[in-house]
Amino acid sequence: MNVPRKLTSFLVSCATLLAAEKTEAKRQRARVLGRQVATLAAFLSWGSPLGWTQALTTAPAPSISSVAWSPDGKRLATGSLDSSVKVWDPLTGKELLALSGIHGSVLSIAWSPDGKRLATGSFDNTAKVWDAETGKELLSLDVDRRPVWSLAWSPDGKRLATGSVGRSAKVWEAETGKELLSLNKYDVHSIAWSPDGKRLATGSEDYTARVWDAETGKELFSLDGPTGQVTSLAWSPDGKRVATGSRGHTAKVWNAETGKELFALGDGTARIWTVAWSPNGERLAVASYTTQVRDAHTGKELLTLHAHRVVSTVVWSPDGKQLATGSECNEAKVWDAETGKELLTLGGLTTFHGCNEER
Repeated sequence: MNVPRKLTSFLVSCATLLAAEKTEAKRQRARVLGRQVATLAAFLSWGSPLGWTQALTTAPAPSISSVAWSPDGKRLATGSLDSSVKVWDPLTGKELLALSGIHGSVLSIAWSPDGKRLATGSFDNTAKVWDAETGKELLSLDVDRRPVWSLAWSPDGKRLATGSVGRSAKVWEAETGKELLSLNKYDVHSIAWSPDGKRLATGSEDYTARVWDAETGKELFSLDGPTGQVTSLAWSPDGKRVATGSRGHTAKVWNAETGKELFALGDGTARIWTVAWSPNGERLAVASYTTQVRDAHTGKELLTLHAHRVVSTVVWSPDGKQLATGSECNEAKVWDAETGKELLTLGGLTTFHGCNEER
């Protein structure tokens, strides 16, 4: 769905103003309306046909926007457009923790490399860092009063990178919240560190992915082949390749040193929401209307998971044996990455009308 940019910008501005109310009473009264406006703006920005219907008929919308596995594989976090973040036991489906204090749709979540902290980015114009055991808020970053679409920890856990619609990607000191670096370009929908922490990749609405020096902020080169807004990108574990997914219905793999396109994935019929490398770098998971697992060297399809109406996010377990997916139908599922067998559906997540319809 092609939504006029001015309308989306207007809704973003409304959500921003509502979140900025000065008194607690006004904030409380504005909170529900603010979530409705923010959710609709988020869906319009994503261009999701199902999301458009949901945003107009229900609020807050309970779609899963992000899933993240803890580094030790013992916990799975989910973020939702109804502003909730929950941590689960991926073996039993038991809810272990729920965060409170987020006042906008959650757009991204990420574990620190040591698994002790959890970072969230949301439509309330903040990125927050939390104690992953207690749920205590440790740090809040005011990211230029703009929604935070993506965030990522540096491999050593000392820095946090954020991408927002405020035409910027920023790097922060993870302990103090001090801003270290600002990369001013187009609206940033996705951001990722190279495995060695020396480079950052960003995906933007201008159909381009860029690679930056993470210390100086110098742009090293751009990837000019995506055919739509770059919704996701990921480095291969060895740092030699970058995968991108876009609203232009393609996922592509690139040489991370030269920027040369190596090959394209998909049939060009569906928007790509997430791309994710397996821990050994041999496979790529691609989230769209289905989740496909592909050979990371040839692009050959190895496996397809059919269960969600629209898959918004996918992530590998640290050992590469399982996949976790999240969908617009507010479902989070765990799968066997070899057979495609569904292992678990996380409880306590409410679906809505239309989710059982076939694509």
